[in-house]
Order: sequence, then C-alpha cells, then structure tokens
Amino acid sequence: MLPSKTIVVSSLAAALAACGGSSPMTSAPAADGGPSDTSSPSPEASMEPVAGDAGPTTPVIGALAITTIGSTVDPINGDENPYGLAIAPVSAGLLTAGDLVICNFNDSANIQGNGTTIEILHPAPGSTPTRMVQDPNLKGCAALAIANDDSPWAAAYSSNLAPFYSPTGALVSTLSAGPWAGPWGEAFAPAFGATGEPTFITSNATSGTIVRVNFAGTAFTTIATGFTLNSGAVPGNILGPSGLTYDAANDTLFVVDSNTNRVVAFAGYSTLGESSIVVETDGSFSGPSAASASVLYSGAPLNCARRGWQRLWISPRNTTSRHCGTASRTSKKSARLLTVSKRDRRSRFIATCYSDQAWLFGPPQSTFSTSSLVPFAR
Repeated sequence: MLPSKTIVVSSLAAALAACGGSSPMTSAPAADGGPSDTSSPSPEASMEPVAGDAGPTTPVIGALAITTIGSTVDPINGDENPYGLAIAPVSAGLLTAGDLVICNFNDSANIQGNGTTIEILHPAPGSTPTRMVQDPNLKGCAALAIANDDSPWAAAYSSNLAPFYSPTGALVSTLSAGPWAGPWGEAFAPAFGATGEPTFITSNATSGTIVRVNFAGTAFTTIATGFTLNSGAVPGNILGPSGLTYDAANDTLFVVDSNTNRVVAFAGYSTLGESSIVVETDGSFSGPSAASASVLYSGAPLNCARRGWQRLWISPRNTTSRHCGTASRTSKKSARLLTVSKRDRRSRFIATCYSDQAWLFGPPQSTFSTSSLVPFAR
C-alpha cells in the first residue's frame, strides 16, 4: 500500500496521445504485463465506451505509469492524510496554473478530523509542500474546490464550517451563517448560460443535504435533502453524500451517495430551488424537481465491503494548464483518490473504493452495465 502522505501522478497514455493533436495513436503495453494493442484507433474511439458496448478494446486505465510527486505533510505542524484535492486553473496569488492543492484531514498525531492546513505542490516529481493556509476554521477539511480565480473553498467537517480563502491564502469568510451539518463534499460550478452566476456546492454528511452557495457567500439554497449517513459515523468512517462533480456542459450535478453505493445525477442544477429534490428512504426521488434526479449507477462493484466510495472527480478542460492526460491520485490510510484530466469536454468519472480498485465511467448515459466499467487495481 502506498504511504498515506504522498501524491502520485499517473500518466494516461491514451489521453496524452489525444493532447498531442488529432494524429492516430498507438497504445502502450498494459501496466500489468498484459497484452498490448498495437492498432491505431482514434483517441476518441479508444476512450469513449457507449451504452451496451463492452468498452474500449484496450482499457483506458490499463497502462498507467505511477510517478510520485511528493509528500503532502505540512512542513510546519505535520498535518497529514490528504482528503481534498483540486488543480489550480490559473496563476494567481500563491498558485501557479496546474498546481495541486490539497487539504489535510488529520493532524501530526494522525488523529482523524484534526487537520487544519491547505498545501500546494507543483506537479513535478520531487515537489515539496508549501503551506497555503493554516486555520482552525478549516479543521477536518474533507473536500476542496477551486474557483476560476484560484480561490479555494473547503468543506470542514470538524469545525462545521465551509471557509473560503483568497488566492493568497487569506481567509475571506467562514460562511458561518450557512446551513451546515458536517460539511463533507465541495464542488465549483461555473456560470451556466448567459445569465447564470458561478456557485459553490457543499454536501452535509450529518443532515444529508446539498447546498448551493452564491459566489459572494451570502446566499444559501438547500437544493436536495434526504441522503443517508452510515450508522456509527465518526471521522475516518463516514459515508455521506460526497464526490460532488459538476458537468458545466450539461448543467448536471453528480453526487456519490456513499451509504447506498450509487451515483445520482441532478439535471438542470442551476434551476433547482429550495428543497427541489428529496431522496426518499427507498432510494426514490420526490419533490418539485424529482424528474430531474436519476441514478447513474448503483451496486457492485461500488459496494466495496460496504465501505463505499470516497470521491468522484472530473477535471474539466483547462487550456491554461498542461494537465491533459494526467491522473492525480492521493493515497490515504484506506482509500485512493484519482482525478483524470481530459482533452474534450465530455464527462469522465473515476470512482474509488476501499478495495484499492478504481473504475472509469464515461460518457454519462442513462444506464450502465458492468461491461462498461474499466477496472484499475494497483
């Protein structure tokens, strides 16, 4: 098992080829020593399984090269166990476009939920962490998202706050007026449409709610309720709504419903009002916008020992950052976080669970079969 204090980056051969232009590519040998595919499919054809299809001939995650970037342990107080991970979209303040920005969930004694720091790592082997933030309002940072101006917003479970900071690391607001109950997931949603505005999205593990926050941090809308939490939940063993991911091209919010081993999709995210969607105890949806909610996928292989998924990520196209075709993965005590940057704007998903496997989803479809999932086991 990888140490719990490092970030590793995996080079995705197919996506790297796609980044180089429209020329045909030749896939690399499988990382596990399996057979290689020497044909030259187009990057799109090799990376986009379709509904009912067995997926790409060569597994997209079958030829990863693992490179250690560096430790995420805070150099001053020793905070560790990175939970939140985001990539800086532009150069501003302390951040350079492409920097990895993480927040630590544990303190130096490895006590779950006591971390109070955000670190910066340049995306190159041998990088050392630079502290961006140390703040008790950040205690138990479980998720992190970055706005298009490089402002990091956090979901701090233990402090029960959702603080956000300037690109220089200065506290802007703790958002103490928000309806927080164990903030657990965080995502940034850029403005959708000509009249839209950028927002942040925070999930609450304890209350099972999804909250939209305006960019100024002054208005809160609880768009969904009813997600469940595992019994006996304590820091280090929490299965609440998490893995928030926003598809800007289709105005769709995806949520990992960890306690029921599924991913749900909320279409028309920007139009959802107060209590628009209610997740019922039987897993169905009710509320004024119930028709916009659907289950993207449910069940095996997502129900890893009933421990569920930890995070779901999409890294959208970013022309200012040279991250096309890279996967960034942090390692925790018992989970793996993986993000995949992509060349096109179509959504790709990486789900991870405690069995040390990851699964690639893409593109969004109304139904999935297990044949369209591509496993990766370290």
